[in-house]
Amino acid sequence: MQNTLTNKAFRTLFYSAAVVAFIAIFPIETYGFYIFLRYLLFTAFIAVFIKLDDLNDKGVLLLAALFGAVLFNPFMIIEHEKSTWVIFDLIAAGIFAYCGVKMDENIIEDEKRAFHTSIEKQERAKMAARRKI
Repeated sequence: MQNTLTNKAFRTLFYSAAVVAFIAIFPIETYGFYIFLRYLLFTAFIAVFIKLDDLNDKGVLLLAALFGAVLFNPFMIIEHEKSTWVIFDLIAAGIFAYCGVKMDENIIEDEKRAFHTSIEKQERAKMAARRKI
């Protein structure tokens, strides 16, 4: 159950980062949004590192997370033109959407495993009760 809750938290982070990265392709006048975007995407790319074992495509995602964490880091701002950022934002949105889908698959597998374990425990309890009779 603990693993499922953790996976749901990471899934929410990945989907939120994907949505915000997609919103960032539109012209937004508030500079504060872009600061928020940097912190959110930097955190989400670090989360990709943390959940790398659960996401399968380790080589590609490792490079993407490394590049994304450096590009979107809020501590040493890298400047580009808006048209370049649109491309980076779309790529980041795609990466996070992919990671969210992978976390969904892991959650489904965890819930199936928990369900089957529960059924097995019930069957063992029935067998033990029959033996006592």
